[in-house]
Amino acid sequence: MTLKLNFDALKKLEDEAAKPKELLGNVLIVDDEPENLFALERILSAEYKVFSTTSPDEAVEFVRNERIDVILTDQRMPEKLGTELLKDVKAENDDNVRMILTGYTDVKDLIDCINAGLIYRYLVKPWNADEIKGVVRQAMDVISQKRTVNRMLPTQVVNRLYPTGMHAVKEGFGKEVECAIMFLDIRGFTTLAESMKGEEAFQLLTSFIRRVGPTVTENHGFIDKYLGDGLLAIFDREGEFQNDVLKCIQQIASTIADYNQTNRSFPVPEFREDGEAREPLRYGIGVSYGHVILGTVGFSDRIDFTVLGDAVNTASRIESLTKDLGTGVLVHSKVLELATAGPFAHRVIGDVPLRGKKDLTPLTELLVSVDDTILQAKMAAAEMLKSGVEALNAQDQEAAKTALNQAKEASGDDPVIDYFLKLSEGRRRGEYSRAEDDQS
Repeated sequence: MTLKLNFDALKKLEDEAAKPKELLGNVLIVDDEPENLFALERILSAEYKVFSTTSPDEAVEFVRNERIDVILTDQRMPEKLGTELLKDVKAENDDNVRMILTGYTDVKDLIDCINAGLIYRYLVKPWNADEIKGVVRQAMDVISQKRTVNRMLPTQVVNRLYPTGMHAVKEGFGKEVECAIMFLDIRGFTTLAESMKGEEAFQLLTSFIRRVGPTVTENHGFIDKYLGDGLLAIFDREGEFQNDVLKCIQQIASTIADYNQTNRSFPVPEFREDGEAREPLRYGIGVSYGHVILGTVGFSDRIDFTVLGDAVNTASRIESLTKDLGTGVLVHSKVLELATAGPFAHRVIGDVPLRGKKDLTPLTELLVSVDDTILQAKMAAAEMLKSGVEALNAQDQEAAKTALNQAKEASGDDPVIDYFLKLSEGRRRGEYSRAEDDQS
C-alpha cells in the first residue's frame, strides 16, 4: 500500500505552528530559588507572557514598567517576605491579582492579608502543574472582571462610598461631598448627526469622548454620566477640586482644538452625499460648586451610581446659558474665588438669573482658546459689563443700557454683551426671570 502525503495540509500545519501564539496575559513570578522560577515558567509560558525574577526590588520595577496581570510570589525569601513585597506592589500599582506560594503554615497571617485586600489567595507547597494553571486562569478572570467594573464605575466613587470593597454595595446609600460639577455639551451635535449615517455619528462621538474623557481622570475627576452628546463630571479632591476642574477645562480646550485640527479639517469623505466640508466641533461647559449626595439608587436587581443635589441642577442650567450668551465656558464665580492655582484668564459677569432658580447665581466667563486680540477686547469691557449686569439686577434700565453700550464700544463684537444689552432694551429683570421660569 502506497502512502500519499498531502503537502498542502502539511504546509498549513507548518504555517499555523509558525504563527505567533496569542498569549492570554502577563504573569510575574518571584522566587529566590531559580529552579522554582524555571518550573513555573515552563508551566505557564505556553499561555502567558512570563516575567520572572529572584529579586523583590526588580519585581517592583516590572510592575512599574509593564502591565502585569497576575503576580505569583514565594513567601519566605531572604531579602523580603512575599507579603512585604506585595505591599510595595500594591502601593505602586493595584491593577493586578496577587497570590503567594508558601511551604509554611503561617495561614492566619495570609488570611489576614486576603481580608485586607493585599492578596487574592495563597497556595501551599508542594503544588502541581494543573493547580497552578487553574489558579492563574481564575486570577486572569478576576482581573478582567475588575477592570471591566472599573471602566463602568468610577474608582473614586467606589472608594469614597465603599472603602472596604464592592461587596458592601447596596442601593439607597449615599454620602455628602463638597465638589465642583462640570457639564460639557457638544454644540449642534443633533444637526451634525442628521447629515451622517448612524454608525458614523456614533464613531464621531466615541472618538471625541476618547480624546476628552482621559483629561477628566488626569485632573482627579471622574465622569458620572455620558449624556448622549456630552458628559457630567465630578471633581471632589479635598482642598483641590476647584483647581482640578479649572485645569481640566484648560486641557479640554486644548484637546478639542487638536482634535478639530486632526479630525475636522480635511475634506468630507466621498460617500457623504452633501459634500460639505466638516465644521470644527464646538462645545459649551458649565461649572457649579457646592455639596451634593454621591450614592446608589435602584433596587436589589439593578443599581446605579449617581450624584444628586442643587449644585448638579445649577451646573446644567449654567451650561445651557452658554448657548444664549454665545460663550464656551461659564463657571460659578465661587470656584475661581477658591482657586489657588492659575492664573486662569477670566471675566466676571456678575449675578445672573438661571432658568428655574429663584436666587441669582454669580457667574464668570472662563476665557480659554481665545486669541490675544479678543482676550484684550473682552477684558477692556469687563468692568462695564459687570456694572451693566448689576444695574439690570437693580432694575435700572437706563444705567444698564449706558454701561453695556460702553462695554460694546470697548469690545466690539461680543455676544455676551449683546445678550445683556438686549435685556436692558427690553424686559425688566423680574419679567425676564418669570419668562425663563415658564420654560422650565
